[in-house]
Amino acid sequence: MKKYIFLELMRNIKSRPELMRKMKILAAVGAFGFLVMGSLVIWAGISAFGYVTNVAKEVIHSPQTAMHVENIRSEVKGISTTMQTVDCWDEAQSLMTLDPWFQRPAMDNLNSLIATCFEKKDKPIKNTAKGAPHDSY
Repeated sequence: MKKYIFLELMRNIKSRPELMRKMKILAAVGAFGFLVMGSLVIWAGISAFGYVTNVAKEVIHSPQTAMHVENIRSEVKGISTTMQTVDCWDEAQSLMTLDPWFQRPAMDNLNSLIATCFEKKDKPIKNTAKGAPHDSY
């Protein structure tokens, strides 16, 4: 049914030359508008990309950015030296192997790590397992 309607419409358009001329003009204007809009969209994208790169270049080369980067570098160096001097790091590294966990109970290992890192030597963690914690190593 739709095919017959389309064929009838085409027959009416072809039989009337003024209608055919209007359809050709409409198609040409539509194609030209589509071309203009596409070129405007591409131009806007290229312009936006150029603007962003120029702003980023200015920010990267500004003296304030260089100062912030130097401050961050000095802070990171300060953090790394303080982390290496803490005894907690040595204790944590020693507990990374499986041997201390097999030789001593887990609660003793955790108590020693907490005592070294958080300095809570007066309050050890209570063992919640059945039986008393082992005092021998």
